[in-house]
Amino acid sequence: MTTWNLVRLRQEIRNITGNFDVTQMTDSEIDNYINDFYLYEFPEELRSLRLKNYYEFVTVPNVSVYSLPQNTDIVISTGVSNPITLQGTNKAVYNVSPPVYVDGYQSAWYQDPDTFQRIWPDLNTVQMSVAVTDGINSTFSFSLFATPILQGSLTIGCSRPNTTTTIPTDNFRDSVVPDVFTNPGNIIRNGNTIAGSVNYLTGAVSITFSSIPAAGISINAHFYAYVAARPRDIMFFNQQFTVRPVPQDAYRVKMVAQYQPTVLLDSGSEIVQFSGDSNSAGTPQTPSTETTPFFEWWQLLVYGSSIKIYIRQGDHQEAERYLPYYEKMKLEAQRRTLKQMSNSRISTIYSDGQGATVPFPPYPIY
Repeated sequence: MTTWNLVRLRQEIRNITGNFDVTQMTDSEIDNYINDFYLYEFPEELRSLRLKNYYEFVTVPNVSVYSLPQNTDIVISTGVSNPITLQGTNKAVYNVSPPVYVDGYQSAWYQDPDTFQRIWPDLNTVQMSVAVTDGINSTFSFSLFATPILQGSLTIGCSRPNTTTTIPTDNFRDSVVPDVFTNPGNIIRNGNTIAGSVNYLTGAVSITFSSIPAAGISINAHFYAYVAARPRDIMFFNQQFTVRPVPQDAYRVKMVAQYQPTVLLDSGSEIVQFSGDSNSAGTPQTPSTETTPFFEWWQLLVYGSSIKIYIRQGDHQEAERYLPYYEKMKLEAQRRTLKQMSNSRISTIYSDGQGATVPFPPYPIY
């Protein structure tokens, strides 16, 4: 039996497109078309259950925002002290969806900020006159009375004492980096200069104005104080996860994910390229032996890549002629998924509660 590998894949594409010689189209050019189709069009065209797995991350105490890793460096474990690092040109996780679990408890899933904010409004506490300018100093230290303070929620400014006193135009906000808890955190003046610090746990704040302000001006602080607990609601928006309540401990968050085909489903972190750079378990392989995880995808890749080449060459008639073959191979590649899905009823709000999301599940918060 002839084995499908990269060399055969190239040859089949050359036979279909008529680019029989490397002077007409080099192997690396064909590899680029294959990878472009495999990485970006294939997962959209083929929603296979083979590409579904779980995506997990672990919360950090006092951190409420977490990024979905995309276009990041992929580290491949080789079983040695120096693992291989591939530069991040691939989006490993294609998309995520409910159900979502926090420490095994099913949590509510939101993608609409309006709905999420109605349940968890970011209503800031306003502490007036945390300090008053004296006309001598430009640096002021004070403490906020409610703690802990949510990263990224602190805003500091001045209020006008009367109609004649000129108030400073400086405003202060704390900077925040998703996924990590940095304490003390930096305070940024006017959006571009580090001019102070804040301790999110004790409420100690220090700020420095760009010039000495006039005396008698009240400095006011706006911030979001919270009670940390186990998260039970999660919003996915702008490729970031926002969890509420803010976590008090390290909790494992687990959800359904659709991966790109370059990610091996047994680990969710290793990349398989057609360039011969790597294969399963991070073992370098030559193009002559490199394979995809599932062989029923090969002919779909042949026709999909060939159609891309025809379009690039401006031969739209040939691209149209091969489209039925491409659609046939797509159906065959989906056959396993369609057969598997035929055994289950489509989930609705009336079928075993599969489509319902309970905002407040009857589980303990802590």
